[in-house]
Amino acid sequence: MAKTSVKLLVSFTVAGVAQSRGSKSIGRKKDGTSFVRDSNRKSGPWMRTVEKAARVAMQAAGKQPTAKPVKLVVTVYRERPKGHFGTGRNAAVLHQRAAAFPQTFPDITKVVRGIEDAMNEVVWVDDAQVTDQDNRKRFVEHETWEAYAAKEIAAGRVPKPHHNLWGKPRVLISVYELPATVAEVYPQEKKQGVLV
Repeated sequence: MAKTSVKLLVSFTVAGVAQSRGSKSIGRKKDGTSFVRDSNRKSGPWMRTVEKAARVAMQAAGKQPTAKPVKLVVTVYRERPKGHFGTGRNAAVLHQRAAAFPQTFPDITKVVRGIEDAMNEVVWVDDAQVTDQDNRKRFVEHETWEAYAAKEIAAGRVPKPHHNLWGKPRVLISVYELPATVAEVYPQEKKQGVLV
């Protein structure tokens, strides 16, 4: 069997706190008609932010929405709670007992659901094309004081001595095109006059 041809279609970052989508609430209007809406009122604005970032990234890459199957890779970076750090002069020092991974709201699958819906007709034709996924939640990474100071000096600013060196929440999204046909997965070889 040949190696599967996987090509990066687009990769981009969406700044901000990822929002979940999926749970619905049912209600009744004053006129008696019923409605269904997403329980998380922040999911709509978040999805529009994802769509806009995806559109900008696709345009910058000169790409159109793909019709091929795709692999979606999503990494949600969340801020650590203040309780993970010391106090006073140790406010930027991470406790050894702090959680290594975020295990609280939002559910990664519900965040990805909103991302998939937001990228319909922008990155792919329809999110049914997502055949493979690799999703994770992480805390934002640590930035050394030296790296922070270098950035501030390069921007013409004076570094603050007690700057919080932990990153900001964001989501990194990468989409890879997968082979669409068997012929793309298996090279055509002739054996005794038969195409395999």
